Amino acid sequence: MEKKKSFTLNTAYIRVIFAILLGLLLLVWPESALTYLISVIGVLFLFAGLFTLFVYYSKKKEKRGNSITVPAGIGSALLGIWLMYDPGFFVNILMILLGVLLLLAGIQQLLSLISTNRETSVPFIFYVFPSLVLIAGVVVLVDPFATATGALMLFGVAILFYGVTGLINLIKFRKRDLPVTDAEEIKGE
Repeated sequence: MEKKKSFTLNTAYIRVIFAILLGLLLLVWPESALTYLISVIGVLFLFAGLFTLFVYYSKKKEKRGNSITVPAGIGSALLGIWLMYDPGFFVNILMILLGVLLLLAGIQQLLSLISTNRETSVPFIFYVFPSLVLIAGVVVLVDPFATATGALMLFGVAILFYGVTGLINLIKFRKRDLPVTDAEEIKGE
């Protein structure tokens, strides 16, 4: 039992230290972190595509299955290469789509409130949140990369906060010699 407790404690320390390092990384180098994240996704798409092609062509001709596998594998590999080659393009595309969605959502809510206002009185405060959503959409469309960087920094702060509070809790509970367990262990008992 003592060995299991020690192992759980060690993995908990590793988890919170990793969270702290990731949070710091996202705060110090958010642009690079976002670019590298897209590049890593590109590598995964490339490997998935190559693996699909390898598995397909390693089977005997009569056992290969449907022919959609080859174009899907090639498409995945090409998308992976493109993601690795130009990650900034994909960050901007993703943020532009998000900006358009926020813009349309804000407009739709405002139009709905205006329509409802014809039937019954709608207090001014109800117009504030859809207006903020609409403004957020415009901000994202004006500078998509800076918006993505800001969102990544916010995520970095949250991860850093998670790691620091987790570390404080581990130290505090360890001093009291209280059992520190993972959620899976509690569920399994």
